Amino acid sequence: VGIQSHIEHLLSRLREAQSPWIVAIEGLGGIGKTALADALLRQIIGQDVYDEIGWVSAQQHRLNLGGAINPVPQPALTADSLVEALVQQLLPDLGHTATPRGETLLPRLRALLKQIPHLIVIDNLESLLDVEGLLPTLQELANPTKFLLTSRDALYTTPNIYHFKVPELDEVHTLQLVRQEAQISNLPTLATAPDSALQPIYATVGGNPLALRLIVGQTHIYTLASILEHLQ
Repeated sequence: VGIQSHIEHLLSRLREAQSPWIVAIEGLGGIGKTALADALLRQIIGQDVYDEIGWVSAQQHRLNLGGAINPVPQPALTADSLVEALVQQLLPDLGHTATPRGETLLPRLRALLKQIPHLIVIDNLESLLDVEGLLPTLQELANPTKFLLTSRDALYTTPNIYHFKVPELDEVHTLQLVRQEAQISNLPTLATAPDSALQPIYATVGGNPLALRLIVGQTHIYTLASILEHLQ
């Protein structure tokens, strides 16, 4: 909901066989960075722009629609484990060999990404243990391969990165998302409510998609008026 213009803007950067080689989707938690990256890759796949794609997530926690923060059962991502994860996806035969990883995996991955254009997503980059140590490696691996990063932290101090800050939804798309989520969740009163009944949601929490979904989820138990009163 409300991201078509973002998709068109970023697709033009990802399709062209020139810089920027690294594109960073940045913004607050829950603003829709991963959803935007997912939508971009689905369109890229359908257009046969790249020979192969890769996706590695550094996510360590997930917020469910009840408001609880749950840990993701995976080890924290390091630069070395990122290289290993990409090798498993893109060079699976090499991943099963018993060669010293630190000495051979990165050069083999570099050779592949330099020879054949790939599009690689690194999701939740801010959860990486050593972001500053990884970024020079990505610069080295890029061109003709492109990297699409999602991060809560802005990477303005690193050169050669195209920054795209995801904005909140506007009021029209906010109400559209609330109704869509309410319909999916079988909340007919909320799904069919007039704009005047839903506009206080936008006035209270703005257009952060995850916050909006949390409010819809809570209306299974509480009234909308009480939820907004507590948030205020």
